Amino acid sequence: MKIPIINASQLGKRADPELDKAIGDAAYACGFLILTDLPNFKPSKLADQITAIYSLPAGEQDKLQKQNFNAENENQYRGMYHAQLVDDAISRPAGYDIGPDICYPLHPLHDQDILREKTPLPDPHLLPGWQAATANWYRHVQQLGINLLSALARANNYPEDSFAIAEQECISTFRILHYPQFSKDKAATDAIATIAHQGEHYLQTIGTHVDSGLITILYQCNEPGLQALSPADEWVDVPVIKDSLVINFGGLIERMTGGQIKATRHRVISQGRQRFSLPFFFEPEAERMISAMPGVPPFKPFYYGDYLWTKATQFPPNIGLGPLRGNRGIFIDPISG
Repeated sequence: MKIPIINASQLGKRADPELDKAIGDAAYACGFLILTDLPNFKPSKLADQITAIYSLPAGEQDKLQKQNFNAENENQYRGMYHAQLVDDAISRPAGYDIGPDICYPLHPLHDQDILREKTPLPDPHLLPGWQAATANWYRHVQQLGINLLSALARANNYPEDSFAIAEQECISTFRILHYPQFSKDKAATDAIATIAHQGEHYLQTIGTHVDSGLITILYQCNEPGLQALSPADEWVDVPVIKDSLVINFGGLIERMTGGQIKATRHRVISQGRQRFSLPFFFEPEAERMISAMPGVPPFKPFYYGDYLWTKATQFPPNIGLGPLRGNRGIFIDPISG
């Protein structure tokens, strides 16, 4: 499998049948694609400033931690979390989950739905310009996702607004990930199993999984490690191209389209280098009713927030949060895994 590389310079400017087809073909064939020549957006100009959040003193980072990691804090869904050891990966990275309130007014339902929880933010005096840079990223990537999904709808002959979101109503998460440097020698001493890939040995730092939502938009921060599983069950390195964004499709859009769009399994491997990555999990409104697309075998519609909560509370940093949110409607999960 070869990950398609698509020039995005015209994305969102006008309907382009060739561009729509290229995006649709990539979604059908492998569930991954890379967008280059992004319109009005150069990730490398902002990435260092955004990832500087991890340069804060430990005490300042503690103020941003989720309650699972710092019992003194009130925030539970949004915020930072430490790297963790889990069964399917040697060390999941540290992360910082940021909601739409980084650039939009806090939603009126923020005190009624944990999915709209306020994001804890760092002291602006300690990181001048950080919030503006992060808000800039959120807006640009969200708009890119809107344009991409419009093209995907056209490629499928669906109404162009089939996957549309209300920008200030969405619950998308921008996550800042930090994979700390580690010693391969220590891993060998601790008898931690390695993964062989193209004659080299690696450790798995994020286990094999499928993202749960519509699409994920990722900047790799110029560091390799991300791999996608091909239809032939072979692991393929996702190319690292400066100022490009990696797109992969989630389990929700796969189910909505009856499997036409592929949610591809992927993982992250490492030889111990420090690594940052910036994924944006494109999510509709919590109150959005999800149903099958035209021509797809139907399933019982459900609220997106109910679906997301079942998935989010399986994510290790959110373990134990399940009882904090009840379903808003009758929910039968049509998606396993």
